[in-house]
Amino acid sequence: MSASSDERFARAHEIFNDALERGDADREAFVERECASDAALIEEVKALLAAHDDTIPWIDDPAGGRWDDLAGEDQHIGPYRLVRELGSGGMGVVWEAEQTEPVSRRVALKLIRRGMDTRDITRRFQLERQTLFSLEHPHIARAYDAGVTDDGRPYFAMELVDGPPLTTYCEEEGLKLEERVELFLQFCRAVQFAHLRGVLHRDLKPSNVLVSREQGDPVPKVIDFGIAKAIGPLAASERTQLTGAAQPIGTPETMSPEQAHGSPLDVRTDVYSAGVLLYRLLTGRYPFNSEELPSSDWSQVQKTLSTVLPEAPSAVGSETAADLPTRRQRELDWIVLKALAKEPERRYQSMEELAQDLERFLRSEAVEAGPVSWPYRTRKFVERNRVAVGVGATIGLTVLLSAIGLGVQAVQLRAALVEAEERRQEAEEVSDLMSSLFRGANVLAEGRRDVTALELLERGESEVRDTFGQRPLLLGRMLLRIGDSTRALGDLPGAAQLLAEAASVLEEAGDLEALSAAQRQLATVSLDQAQPEQAMALAEAAVATARSAANDVTLTEALAALSNVQVERGELEAARETALEAVTLAAESDEVPSALSDEALGALALTEMRSGRTNKAANIFLDLEERAENAGVGVRSRRRASLGLVLIELGRSAEALPFLESALEHQSEVLGRTHLDTLATRTNIALAASNVGQLERARDTNLGSLEAMRELTDEPHFFTARFLNNLGLNLHGLGDLGGAEKAFREALEQQRGVVGDDHPNLAFHLSNLGRLLHETGRWDEAEQAHRRALRLREKHLSPEHPSVSDTVVWLGALLLDAGRLEEAVPYLERGVAIREAKLAENNWRTAEARSWLGSARIAQGRVSRGLALVASAYPLIREQRGDAWQRTAPALERLISAFEAAGRPDEAEAHRRLLVERHPERAAEREAL
Repeated sequence: MSASSDERFARAHEIFNDALERGDADREAFVERECASDAALIEEVKALLAAHDDTIPWIDDPAGGRWDDLAGEDQHIGPYRLVRELGSGGMGVVWEAEQTEPVSRRVALKLIRRGMDTRDITRRFQLERQTLFSLEHPHIARAYDAGVTDDGRPYFAMELVDGPPLTTYCEEEGLKLEERVELFLQFCRAVQFAHLRGVLHRDLKPSNVLVSREQGDPVPKVIDFGIAKAIGPLAASERTQLTGAAQPIGTPETMSPEQAHGSPLDVRTDVYSAGVLLYRLLTGRYPFNSEELPSSDWSQVQKTLSTVLPEAPSAVGSETAADLPTRRQRELDWIVLKALAKEPERRYQSMEELAQDLERFLRSEAVEAGPVSWPYRTRKFVERNRVAVGVGATIGLTVLLSAIGLGVQAVQLRAALVEAEERRQEAEEVSDLMSSLFRGANVLAEGRRDVTALELLERGESEVRDTFGQRPLLLGRMLLRIGDSTRALGDLPGAAQLLAEAASVLEEAGDLEALSAAQRQLATVSLDQAQPEQAMALAEAAVATARSAANDVTLTEALAALSNVQVERGELEAARETALEAVTLAAESDEVPSALSDEALGALALTEMRSGRTNKAANIFLDLEERAENAGVGVRSRRRASLGLVLIELGRSAEALPFLESALEHQSEVLGRTHLDTLATRTNIALAASNVGQLERARDTNLGSLEAMRELTDEPHFFTARFLNNLGLNLHGLGDLGGAEKAFREALEQQRGVVGDDHPNLAFHLSNLGRLLHETGRWDEAEQAHRRALRLREKHLSPEHPSVSDTVVWLGALLLDAGRLEEAVPYLERGVAIREAKLAENNWRTAEARSWLGSARIAQGRVSRGLALVASAYPLIREQRGDAWQRTAPALERLISAFEAAGRPDEAEAHRRLLVERHPERAAEREAL
């Protein structure tokens, strides 16, 4: 296709779409005016309009009805009932539709518009369909289903994003600058996600970035990949041949210069379009108006986009950033104008670079788009460190004034120097003490790393009491440090005693900051000792003390700790509010270091994960990962380990593995193969591998972890219990039920050796053992295990704790399979109620509980209600956990049985075929039975 025909193609479709919005009487005059006497262009537009208006029997209603009539009660495409037309473009029509089976939901249904079923359009439509199925991201409209109509026309169903464009939403809600940028950052991450998977959008405009409401929060969603182009590894596939490199498809107002000229494109063209969107968010207008981009003169569009520099956002007079100091407005200008650079090499080289610079702006750090001059960098340092710089300036002024003979300042200076000297001497004393301890501990000779460490602490405690016995402030601080180290080594009673004494001494000495730290660490010890009420009282005391100390750092630490205690108590909403307070405080305070700010964000992510809002948790951890380049290697590895864990929880184990493997590489090298952090990451790698079907790798990883753990200690340890439990799950998946049972029982004994006979942690292992016994038909033993687990959890946890729901659901499932229907139903109802109240909507755990309850409803004779529950559960379980997960196939089997009970053999048979396709081994076992 030549350049001129490229321009005509794009322009014809633009005029065609605009003409459809006008009445028949105005349409012809509009086309003549817009085409500006270009006969070839007029002919092409009229051909498109004629094709649109023609009746095509194999598309239209058999009675000759128009598309408008398709929203009637009986108009269906596959399992979808058309409700109303949402919009139309050059190649497709989008309808709101209702899906009734196997789940009930509203969707957006897209199919090729009539008259546009040419080879190129059909292939482009197929590209959009395939593209959406390859992009699973919380900020990209999801594809649900695809098919072909009875008359051979492809369609696909996708997430219905029922909300306004991002720009409209921000304007209507009157969002502040920071709020707009935060939403824009989420959009950036979505586009970056598409880029990393080889997809270029090419039409990022306001109407393609909509805002939906999820649990009350605004969520940007990128839609319409209708002219997306494959890049990178995908570019060699057939899908990339849909449009030539020179075809200028897109929207002029948001189109990059190279796209307007038909030049080869890469991710930087989407960066440019994102810059346009950011410009409009800040100013309420596009960088260029319709006079500068005349739709009737494509060459003028090209010239403007290539040569004319847009005004800086601050020069336009945006109310959004009007309250910012001039220099801050200038920083925003730099960011936006770099994204809008004419030459791709001068722009941000990825959406990630753009997002990171905006985050630097929000944190008042130096932006990469700005000048790198010494005054600018110095000013940014001062803004971030007002307290430290202010102290430095004060001391400098004091020295200056004392030097010219001002006596008061000289006295103040001497007093400050005396205090500094006292602190130096204290530091030297502490250093000498620590050195003497290490000189007295022959770690290598004794060859017992963990025991030697405990002996070192015991020796240190004695030395500390002798050295600082008459100096309570230093004594309390040192006992606090020793107590924390004792806790980390697993001596919980010893740690509790030391920390309690430290708290008493520090309270008497009046050191509120250290006292809050002691209370906070005592709360953690109490939680480890299964004393949740005491942990709560201590954590609340730590927060109260920190508020009295009026120290932002101490308060942030205390709030994060309180949030963690609330999570373990099942008070998830309260935990989220506490974590949000910590995050807000850290963001607004100049005193809180970035590492502690990230710790607060991690606490918030934990609340989101435990509440079933795993997408939000993943986003937080992804943000932390993206900021990791400014963190140390150790911090980065911990964040990647946390990110991997939440991705596993989200059902994205394949994505989790690279993060976990990266963390493990560092931990193995720096901490050693027997360090607990290293072992924790190894077990999560095994879990992720198991979830993606790599059961042999998972088994071998857990066996290696057990070997390393036994090198570390022969004593019972909760990590040994954890590895044995996971090994049992692997062996279960590999069909070695005897080996799995042995591993589960050993895990239970290890855990008992650590926490005793009365601890809720035992319930976890009892439940896994109970599920295995259930599956092998040993129902009496399974029931005993589940009921014991329930007693432990109900004794130590609140009745509505999510862990209680785990036990009651499995007990209910066991009773159901044992034919004890009336006993089973109350447990299953309770499990569903807890999960619906505590977890986010559509969480897989809630879905699994509903699946079991649905089977019970069918057994009660309430077939319609039961089928609805089972049918709605399976897609969610499969979507979030994957086919390789051990409990996905049983959920599908329950759905097959539900269809059979409902007298719907065709659906039952269709899902049997799915079972054969997705779980061939399970299908063979079912057939053998």
